[in-house]
Amino acid sequence: MNNRQKIIDTALELFNAHGAAAVGTNRIAQKLGISPGNLYYHFKNKQDIIRAIFEMIRADMAEVMKEIPSDLSTEASSAYLLGSMRVVWKYRFFYADLVALLHNDPELRRLFLAMRAHTVSTTMALYRRLIQAGQMNQPEHQWELDSLTLNTWIVATNWVRYLQTCKSDVDVSQADFERGVLHVYSLVMPYLPAQRREDFLRFYLAAQPD
Repeated sequence: MNNRQKIIDTALELFNAHGAAAVGTNRIAQKLGISPGNLYYHFKNKQDIIRAIFEMIRADMAEVMKEIPSDLSTEASSAYLLGSMRVVWKYRFFYADLVALLHNDPELRRLFLAMRAHTVSTTMALYRRLIQAGQMNQPEHQWELDSLTLNTWIVATNWVRYLQTCKSDVDVSQADFERGVLHVYSLVMPYLPAQRREDFLRFYLAAQPD
C-alpha cells in the first residue's frame, strides 16, 4: 500500500472515531509516524483528504448500485438495501458530519448531490421492477412511490446521525447501525405480499453480525 492510501485509510479511521472536525492533518501524520511535510506532499490540506475519501464512497456505492439483480430475488434485493447501508457505516463520519462538510466545500456538495440523485433513481428503478414482476404491490398514487423512494434514502443515510444523537459515538456498533435496515424495510413492507414480507425479515435476521 502506498503512502497516499495509508494517509486516506488512517484519516478515515480517525474521522470515524472522533469526527472530522476534531482531527487535523498533524494528528493524521502523527498516527502514521510520518512528518506533516510528507502528508502535504500528497494532500494540500484536510479537505483534500476528505474529497479523496468521498471518491471511495462513490466507488463503493456504485459497486452496490450495479448489483441490482435481474432475478429480483428477496436475497438480492435485500442485499442491495443492506449493502448501501453498510457503505454508510464504513464512512459514517461523512454522513454524521454531512451538513458541515458540504457547507464548507461547494464542489463536494455538487458531487454528493449527484450521487444522491443517482442512488434515488436506482432505488426507484428497483421498486418499479419489483412492481412489474408482481413482487411488490403498485401504490395507488405516484407520489406514494416517490415518497417511498426518497424516504428509503433518508432513513438509510441519516440512521447513523440518529444513533449518535441517542448514544455516545463509542457505544454505536455496526449491529446497532444495521438494525436501521428494519426501518427501511418498514417503509416497504406495506407494499409487499405476505410471503415477500416474511422472506425479507428472514434474510435480514440471517445477515446480522454474530
